[in-house]
Amino acid sequence: RVQERLELEDELRQALGKEQLALYFQPRVDLRTGRLAGAEALVRWRHPERGLLSPDSFVPLAEETGLIVALGREVLDMALAQVECWDRSGFVVPRVAVNVSPLQLRGGGLFEDVRNALRRAGVAASRLEVEVTETAALADRHRGSDVLAELRRLGVKVSLDDFGTGYASLAHLHELPVDAIKLDRAFLEQAPEYAARGGELAILKAVAALGKAIGVEVTAEGVENEEQLAQVIEAGCDSVQGFLVCQPVPPMLVQDAARRGLAVLERVRASRR
Repeated sequence: RVQERLELEDELRQALGKEQLALYFQPRVDLRTGRLAGAEALVRWRHPERGLLSPDSFVPLAEETGLIVALGREVLDMALAQVECWDRSGFVVPRVAVNVSPLQLRGGGLFEDVRNALRRAGVAASRLEVEVTETAALADRHRGSDVLAELRRLGVKVSLDDFGTGYASLAHLHELPVDAIKLDRAFLEQAPEYAARGGELAILKAVAALGKAIGVEVTAEGVENEEQLAQVIEAGCDSVQGFLVCQPVPPMLVQDAARRGLAVLERVRASRR
């Protein structure tokens, strides 16, 4: 196992900059307008021998070895280049979201990396959204807040991913410079007996109301069936992301996938009228 890990680390180091990385995108739909709100960029590795690898296969290794910083830069460049490519084709994705690791947030170079990538791509900062997990943002709250605040001043949107799974969430949420929170799928996976008492929907409504109270958008992620979609609509969430709307797909399939997702949303909304 140690030998395999060392080999994979060496292969990943060689893969950076060699066009072995690919991005898939998962659309996010605006529940208020019924339109495409954006898409989250999710990295894959086209390994020459192992085939297409999911991020779970190599991102943890990249974080342990520090390669995540170089990997993050490459993903950022690829995502912004894709935005520009979509624009040229006439298909506009309002915003593309890129995940940022704790190491990138603490390293001190994230702001420069983002600014330089935006310049290279010629894309407006408002078209980029940086996603950072709640745990990462709160682990070094003051340093993390400074970096996120700089990005927001640049015009980049900042969202807090996996909200509800970290610690001291409500106590520190108002201190973090974020524009949106993404509710962890755990909010939709409560025990059946708890959901039957209405607790699941009550919590969704409470968090959506919290978001409105502090002026941030609330996205429900991990929505996999129409019942869950109806719940997040009733709760008052602003947008939704999940397999029901669309699975992660290659860039050339995003437009068709988003169209199908919007049709699903419209059907569920119509059934509630």
